[in-house]
Amino acid sequence: MRQDWLKSYCIGTVCDLTASNGVLAFQALQQNVCYLGVCYNDHHMVELYKHLADLTFDAMWTEGSALYDAKLRDL
Repeated sequence: MRQDWLKSYCIGTVCDLTASNGVLAFQALQQNVCYLGVCYNDHHMVELYKHLADLTFDAMWTEGSALYDAKLRDL
């Protein structure tokens, strides 16, 4: 699957009524697209935030990722 499909369709904002596992949220984050996701409850929201934070931090360490930050390599 192409990783830049949101930008290729010129999508600027995503309103996701089924945020469930955060796949679309993470794609939007990587492509700098505004994202609004509806969670099932407060517990789901907290766990989704944690999951997205983990994915984001991992992507910041991964060379070639849109979120890659070479300064982290030196820590």
